[in-house]
Amino acid sequence: PNGAVHTTAPTCPTMVPTNTPTSTPTATATSTSTATSTPTVTPTQTVTPTRTAVSGSASPSTTTRSLNPGWNALSLTVDPNGAVTAASTCAALNQVSGAGTAVEVARWVSGAWDSYLCGVTATDWPLVPGTGYAIRLARAATWTTTGKPLSAPAGYRLSVGWNLIGPGWVPANATADWLFTDASSQAAGIGQVVEAVRLRGGAYDPAIKAVTANRFPLEAGAAYFVRVVQ
Repeated sequence: PNGAVHTTAPTCPTMVPTNTPTSTPTATATSTSTATSTPTVTPTQTVTPTRTAVSGSASPSTTTRSLNPGWNALSLTVDPNGAVTAASTCAALNQVSGAGTAVEVARWVSGAWDSYLCGVTATDWPLVPGTGYAIRLARAATWTTTGKPLSAPAGYRLSVGWNLIGPGWVPANATADWLFTDASSQAAGIGQVVEAVRLRGGAYDPAIKAVTANRFPLEAGAAYFVRVVQ
């Protein structure tokens, strides 16, 4: 049913990770990989985010992000003024680029996709800093959010297995190495991050901690899959 947790990609397997990126170090880790099956995870312990990412003295600001047709992996770079939900995100994108622009918004929950179909799904849910989201568009649009800008990486909710996160803030010139360190520090007590995956050109580009190749650069408003192992 609409709004239910999906055990497969919401609609488009070329965007949503449908392959478990290999954790076996290989000499070809720098190449872009294409997905074929959804990452699976058996949740055990979960880390609940406690880190504060916004300075109390920060002034509200507006940020705008350009989105492409198809799937976009993104995250909040502000602590929003008021609620930002899947439904309000669809409405805002449609207002900017016309009705039917926003197709669906998806989040990764307990090893499966939870997809909100714009204008169809009844159950709404909030978008929060620290979590990554996949948004599918029929045409290009801009996504505008207003709130206090993050002054540090947001806290992540992590479980053993795959997690879709969005730091929201990253240091200048940060790479996948920084993401390994930052996410592993938050996963303390349940495991460590051994692999990170970004979306690039409609395919998945993995970085493996044990292999020094392909330390891709990070973007504050992007979202990344990270894999936690015990």
